[in-house]
Amino acid sequence: MKEYVVLPPSVYDNSEEMLKWLNISYDYVSSLILKEKNKVKKKD
Repeated sequence: MKEYVVLPPSVYDNSEEMLKWLNISYDYVSSLILKEKNKVKKKD
């Protein structure tokens, strides 16, 4: 699962609460270390 956030229905109508949780999730994801991409091996 990537590239989306799941929020409980209780925050749908509360934009301040939704923004709070979106910021928390963004801060968390921004703190993660990037993984190196796998190198593709050439076939002979």
